[in-house]
Amino acid sequence: MIPPKNDPRWKQLVSGNEQFAIKGLAVRMMLTRARLMGARRDTKSLQEAIDTAHDFFVKNLDAARDDIRTLFAGEKP
Repeated sequence: MIPPKNDPRWKQLVSGNEQFAIKGLAVRMMLTRARLMGARRDTKSLQEAIDTAHDFFVKNLDAARDDIRTLFAGEKP
């Protein structure tokens, strides 16, 4: 399952520098974009980054299933 937008792991994902073994190119590109947005660290930018990442995963659940598991260890889409 994709965590809800208020899950603290989203903020860590879009504002952090942690590296993940991402399989999908589209996921890597989206994560780079979201992290650039989140790098501003203001509340609005962080929320926009979280919205972007969350919406991407909702729309691409089947294609990004393995990467979702990698990013949110313990979560099963």
